[in-house]
Amino acid sequence: MRIIPLVLAALLGAAGTAYAAPVEVRHAQGVTTVAEAPARTVVFDLAALDNLHALGVEAVGVPDARFAGALEHYADARYAKVGTLFEPDLDAVRALAPDLIIVGDRSAPSYGALAEIAPTLDLTPAADNFFNDVLAGIESLGQVYDRQAQATALATELRELRAGVAAQAGALDAVVLFGVGGNVMAHPPGQRFGTPLDVLGLGSTLPALDTPWVRTAETRSARPQPGSPAAQVDRTMRAQELAYAMQAEPDWLVVLDRALATGGTEATDLAGIAPVTATAAWQAGRVFHLDPAGWYLAAGSHTVLRDTLNAFAEALEQAR
Repeated sequence: MRIIPLVLAALLGAAGTAYAAPVEVRHAQGVTTVAEAPARTVVFDLAALDNLHALGVEAVGVPDARFAGALEHYADARYAKVGTLFEPDLDAVRALAPDLIIVGDRSAPSYGALAEIAPTLDLTPAADNFFNDVLAGIESLGQVYDRQAQATALATELRELRAGVAAQAGALDAVVLFGVGGNVMAHPPGQRFGTPLDVLGLGSTLPALDTPWVRTAETRSARPQPGSPAAQVDRTMRAQELAYAMQAEPDWLVVLDRALATGGTEATDLAGIAPVTATAAWQAGRVFHLDPAGWYLAAGSHTVLRDTLNAFAEALEQAR
């Protein structure tokens, strides 16, 4: 994700950890030059917002969203609201006169319009290189904000936690089950919610997608209308994919429930889905539930990855 110019690299080498500008950042939509450590940042991505918080950096503008945990203070009126996770309010952004804007995932289609206002980074991790891209994004923010030591510490912590989980897990494989609307879908690597397997260092029972999932401006409108023939075909295909995945007998079932992520209280009833309950993993209790809000709304954050790795390490120990 990051490019450090040769001049900057030389300055850093000569001055140790001294800050030198400009910094060039490689990100999901190109390369952006940041002239100096930003003082006024607008952030549209909750994962990036969490990573900035971990680095001790505050944003001046954020989307109107659900903030939890360490980000709860952003619900306060003293932080300007600049649209939603999907739809930036360009006038509100301009009014803040930011010197850096950060987008990711849901706001990525608005990159072009925002880049006309101020230098903009798209820190969306690639679906087929998720863990490494999250770490690269953290390290890029460390360069941009002159917080290299903090960023290195965060990235090192995640690498060490992942290595510990890998040592416990060995050659285990898994399938991610994404619950939505009372149904469940199997997500392979490269799919939007196949990414937890990369974080956990688990093999996948399903083959990776040939073309990794990428959000576009047409993503939502491309979904079949409920009740339409296309929706029926989609439902049949997903049922076949689920049956195939469960027949392959994954060692673990990794579950993410959308309803719980968006404020609902009724989770998908996995116990009522025969292909799932027929697996040895289900019957042995090898079912790992991801934090719904964390993985659905802020999957690329240091906090979410750290907590997930710690929780899965405990699950592996209990399953012995």
